[in-house]
Amino acid sequence: MNEINLTLTLEEVNTLLKVLGTQPYAQVQPLIAKIQTQGSAQLQAVQNGQAEVTEASKAVVTQK
Repeated sequence: MNEINLTLTLEEVNTLLKVLGTQPYAQVQPLIAKIQTQGSAQLQAVQNGQAEVTEASKAVVTQK
């Protein structure tokens, strides 16, 4: 699968999640989970003073 990287503001990501939340759950849940997992890792890195998130932490996808 080809992957792309996007740079979005926190507000834009929240808007995207809100719009995805209006769609059928079974279709969008994996994407929502992936966005939340990667976003959480990046926000945690910022809070810990790290300038950059490693590729390994970006790639981890878990369901909550």
